[in-house]
Amino acid sequence: NAGLLEALHRRDDTFYVVSFSGDHLLVPALAHNNSLRPKMSLVLPALPFNTSSMDTATSSVTMMQIDCEVLDTRMVELNERDIPSHLRQTKPATSSSHHKNISTEEEPVRRSYRPYFLRNNFVDPYSHSPLQPGPRDRTTFP
Repeated sequence: NAGLLEALHRRDDTFYVVSFSGDHLLVPALAHNNSLRPKMSLVLPALPFNTSSMDTATSSVTMMQIDCEVLDTRMVELNERDIPSHLRQTKPATSSSHHKNISTEEEPVRRSYRPYFLRNNFVDPYSHSPLQPGPRDRTTFP
């Protein structure tokens, strides 16, 4: 989708991993050196190299690990219409068999995801207020 790629400021020499799901695991670094660029490792499902290995190890999952140095981080605002329809998060349909009192049902708490290496001048995507710096924040990249 052209709008999505434009919002990402797509570069021809760069791969992009875009997630529209909250189902991910962020494992923090155990030792982080503020004088170096932060490192990130993306681990994604992949097709196995050898299909016969699938028969012998049914409990294993083939993953691809991509190791990177982070050059920059920034918040990106996307128009919902630019997200492919099959990737948009939809609200679960309520079943008529569930009798919920809407007036007393609590709204889920939305917490903004904030990697530890974000610069201090970013804005919270939900409140549109500046994010408060944390103890691990980086202010510049070498």
